[in-house]
Amino acid sequence: SFGHTKMSAEWIRDTFETAVDAADVRVWFVEASQTLTPRWFVAAREEGRSAPVFGPDGIAGTSQRAHLLDANVGFRLTPEITVRAGSLVRISAADSGVRRQFGMSLVWARRWW
Repeated sequence: SFGHTKMSAEWIRDTFETAVDAADVRVWFVEASQTLTPRWFVAAREEGRSAPVFGPDGIAGTSQRAHLLDANVGFRLTPEITVRAGSLVRISAADSGVRRQFGMSLVWARRWW
């Protein structure tokens, strides 16, 4: 992190042994958040996944991919209460669809010790 920006990323590759064959799975994400003022912030996250389809006889085809993009804006009403609004886009190879969602949340966070 630097200034009022925080960034992080992760990439995982794993291999699972099945009765028939080995399966490679890849998962990754990149996220960033930016504090605009002491009360306003924005955040974004992008992630992806690639994994084979498993059937009764082992791996049943090529890898399916999924992709997710999440963007949020938040406002801290008090140090303990935050209002957030965000948009989420999911792209899934399993059903060849793009799903869009919008949400709002009211978050209460307090340290007890």
